[in-house]
Amino acid sequence: MPNEFEELLKIQRNIAARLMQENQTDNKIKFYNLIRNLKPTLKEQILIIAEQEGFSEEETLNLLGDLERDKMVIQDGAYIKVL
Repeated sequence: MPNEFEELLKIQRNIAARLMQENQTDNKIKFYNLIRNLKPTLKEQILIIAEQEGFSEEETLNLLGDLERDKMVIQDGAYIKVL
């Protein structure tokens, strides 16, 4: 049977996980708002724009992948089209 300390640790881990998920969602929204009014744009240009806004290249590529899975963008070769 878990003691109070173990229960508190479990609660803290759950809160930390939720905060991390909320942060990822906030970044996804911020990134989408950054690119949503762009016409089909070269991925390299999006990387530059995102970097100027504080996103790393890895984070930008991950966000593009997330948005593509969510059917919010299409990657067509070197171009990104926002739906």
